[in-house]
Amino acid sequence: TARETIVLALNAAVQSDSLDIRRSLLRRARTAVGALPKDDPRTVALRAAVERQWAEALRIEGVYQRLDRDVRRLAVTAVDRGDVRGLTALSERITRTDRLLGRQRPDEIAALLELVREARDRAAEQRLVLDHWESLRSELIRYQKDVEGVVKALDSLAATLAAIEEMSGPPLTSLVMGERQTGAMAAAFGGLAAPEGASAAHLLFGLAIEQADFAMRTRHRAVDTRQLAVAREASAAAADARARLAQAKDALAAFDIRETVAPDRPYRRRRRACRSVAG
Repeated sequence: TARETIVLALNAAVQSDSLDIRRSLLRRARTAVGALPKDDPRTVALRAAVERQWAEALRIEGVYQRLDRDVRRLAVTAVDRGDVRGLTALSERITRTDRLLGRQRPDEIAALLELVREARDRAAEQRLVLDHWESLRSELIRYQKDVEGVVKALDSLAATLAAIEEMSGPPLTSLVMGERQTGAMAAAFGGLAAPEGASAAHLLFGLAIEQADFAMRTRHRAVDTRQLAVAREASAAAADARARLAQAKDALAAFDIRETVAPDRPYRRRRRACRSVAG
């Protein structure tokens, strides 16, 4: 009978390991039960059983779909963060969820697990990049602190260098003091090593010190010899020293080393992202 056929379809749906087959059987059962007499108590009970199984099938399908979306989204986030552990937890979540749902999507689950395995390799590579940047970041912060004294010393000579550039001075006492300062700067700066990423700024700082020292000594010689050509040579060196210092400051400021972990990597949100992946 039609009713017995529907019951057989329900039993087959319960026994099926494939969610697609289950949904196909239940869809036909819903259609068939609609053709039975609506007032018959047996039809009412049968219809309720069909609808319960249909609702459960939809629920399971929804869980699998959400799992697929979450895994793909979180895998991308984990790779970006270099979160290898988060991806391991994500694999465990896939296996656990699939087991609770009765392992009804074997092909899709296998594809998701493969996706996470590939993402884990990429995350391991990204972790190396991020850890390298963390190491570099520490070196850049140390270098910035070490070079602060040189910057302040050069800034303190701004008025003296401006006077030399304009050939309007400065007094001899200022020149003598400036020569001592640039000599001390050169000695101190020679002991600094530039980390990766700061080599351009380091070179510019060195040139600024060298030109400032040359400007001081050349202006002193111009005063002693009263030669305008020598004064002009000192003027050009002073202008170059000031320009090199400005360029060095810009080059060092280009690294937002106190706020970032790596270019375009939001460090302060990393822990929160890891927790969401593991969940």
